[in-house]
Amino acid sequence: MKMNIKKLSLAILIAGTLLSACNKPDEIKIDSEGTLYMATATEEKAKFNLFLADTAQTIAFGAAYSGLGFPDSDIPVSFTVQKNLIAAFNQANGTSYLPFPEDAYTISSLNTLIKAGKTTSVPLTISILSNKLSRGLKYMLPIRLEAPAGAKVSSNLQTTYFRLENIVRKETDITDLAKLTVSQEHRDGSGANEASPKLVDNNAASKFLLHTFPAGFWAQLTFVDAKVVGGYRLTSGGDASERDPKDWQIQGSNDGNSWTVLDTRTGFMFAARGQTEFFEFPNETAYKYYRLSISALRANAIGGLFQLAEWRLITFK
Repeated sequence: MKMNIKKLSLAILIAGTLLSACNKPDEIKIDSEGTLYMATATEEKAKFNLFLADTAQTIAFGAAYSGLGFPDSDIPVSFTVQKNLIAAFNQANGTSYLPFPEDAYTISSLNTLIKAGKTTSVPLTISILSNKLSRGLKYMLPIRLEAPAGAKVSSNLQTTYFRLENIVRKETDITDLAKLTVSQEHRDGSGANEASPKLVDNNAASKFLLHTFPAGFWAQLTFVDAKVVGGYRLTSGGDASERDPKDWQIQGSNDGNSWTVLDTRTGFMFAARGQTEFFEFPNETAYKYYRLSISALRANAIGGLFQLAEWRLITFK
């Protein structure tokens, strides 16, 4: 009986081994095994934004090897710039991309390698000078992967239409670094619920209110060190629109006596309550003092009610 059990166990073991050998899968491959492509050719990776800056910003590109395996030897790959494709792209997609100007970009190289045992190439870079481009315009740089000898290249992912969508200025709100003073304070003093500190508390729901708006009114922000300001935000108050500022100037000074006009607005009308508007002006000079000088209100005359929720100063440096 013991001998029969041993023989039966051995037979089961042999049968299991043979069955396992028969069911061993072949090496798994996919249809695109070994096909080369550009990962950046996909829609979401081809678009990008840049900051407006004096120094170059870079984006990377390269080639990739598809499938579950790896190349056994190095694969040299090359690329070409295809600006001639831009017009056809615009026509097909209803866009208006412009070619990158030659002095606005440099490419590290158009040749690289997918090294043996790797699935991506040594990356290449495009360095772009955003200050050589015009804000508000969109730019394109098509780059195509050329087929190496004996290699397959994906026709759908062979060309990347690199698209610059927007040039963004890096904004910094520096209001909180300054001390606020005003030519006239709220009638109940600076500690009142609607006194001048509400003008710079970064809260659009609060406001600065004057019951008697004076001629020549100004609000001033004073910095310890001079700052280069290139923009500002104003937020309308939450009550009657006739109290809104309509005509004003932004002025800069380094001694508090001699003032330079940086921006002038006349006849401006806020469209809603609690509305924030951004205003930009050209300025490369650092000033210690900045003034918002308001000369007229939307409807109220001198001596009437005035309100403003926020005044914020912005630097692009």
